[in-house]
Amino acid sequence: MKKLVLPLNIIFLGLSLACDTALIITHLYPIKITASVFFMLAAAVNMIYALKYFPDKKLPSVILTVGVFFAMSADIAINLNFIAGAAIFALGHICYFIAYSLMQKPRPTDFIPAIIIFIPIVLFMMFSPLLDFGSSLMKIIGISYAVIICIMTGKAIMNFIRIKNKFNLILALGSVLFLISDIMLLMAYFSKIDFPFSNFCLALYYPGQCLIANGLAHIKTAITEKNPCRLTRIFYYRLLRAIVHSRPSHKAQPTAFISKGRKPSASARISAFKYGCCIFTFV
Repeated sequence: MKKLVLPLNIIFLGLSLACDTALIITHLYPIKITASVFFMLAAAVNMIYALKYFPDKKLPSVILTVGVFFAMSADIAINLNFIAGAAIFALGHICYFIAYSLMQKPRPTDFIPAIIIFIPIVLFMMFSPLLDFGSSLMKIIGISYAVIICIMTGKAIMNFIRIKNKFNLILALGSVLFLISDIMLLMAYFSKIDFPFSNFCLALYYPGQCLIANGLAHIKTAITEKNPCRLTRIFYYRLLRAIVHSRPSHKAQPTAFISKGRKPSASARISAFKYGCCIFTFV
């Protein structure tokens, strides 16, 4: 299975991108469906690989692949009904966010890039004379969708900032391309400007989805690479325990500290505690 992952990814993702190129030229609906099916096939292959060799990451692997399936379904639906397609895309974004959160526990700082991205987008959507949503309901739907995709993208970015590995990098790049392609889609549907925004949307969307679909092929890097900050805290925690529960020997010994089975003085404990607080503050 391991030997097949790379060639199958090259074949399926290469075909998806080739169909994307043809779609930009022809705008034929069957080609769009074919391009989406190919990146879904790559995601399915990578999920099987992840489930077989990294069973402890079963849940995020399955949820991420379900997100790719929703994206493929939305590609098919959006040409038939825009609101239905946008709703399915939103489900895909939610799946991506859940998968990213299972890989790294959510923290308040995850919302920093989301807010930075969301503010200019929502201001543009609310006040730009270049957009015409046709109704307040459609504008509310668009803003709600923007909230979801910004939160998803922000989480992907923060995952990579915290732990820099190939898995997080690929998912972050894919999520950013997905976000930008949705901005192009917004302009294509609601902008008053005569510009081929749809072509730019397609040029960004399929590479973004291919990156996300390819992410699980690199899940090994997410397993083997640990959080350096966490390891540093563990090291200092163990060091503090050694200081608190040990005392210096009066004779020369091979080790720096030898336990005598005695409790340290209150002042020693307070000093160690203060030292530990300083370490945990800056690590």
